[in-house]
Amino acid sequence: SWSLPPKHGLKLNVDAHPLDVGHWGLGLVLRGDDGRCVGAATRICKGSECVAMAEALGLSEGMAWIEKLHIQNVTIEMDAETIV
Repeated sequence: SWSLPPKHGLKLNVDAHPLDVGHWGLGLVLRGDDGRCVGAATRICKGSECVAMAEALGLSEGMAWIEKLHIQNVTIEMDAETIV
């Protein structure tokens, strides 16, 4: 189950979802310490049929997004055990 980020922190949830052969949807949701959504983004990308690669790409996109926003104190959460 989802839990709040630490006080004065943010949490970024990342997930990848297969769309069709060779295409993945990436979802990014950024929430504050009160649980409210402070940002969200989606991406469609080409890739292999490898779930781990898609999840890794989602993580990379999420980290790039955080860097672009110039924010810190972010906990990243995802359900891909092999990537975590």
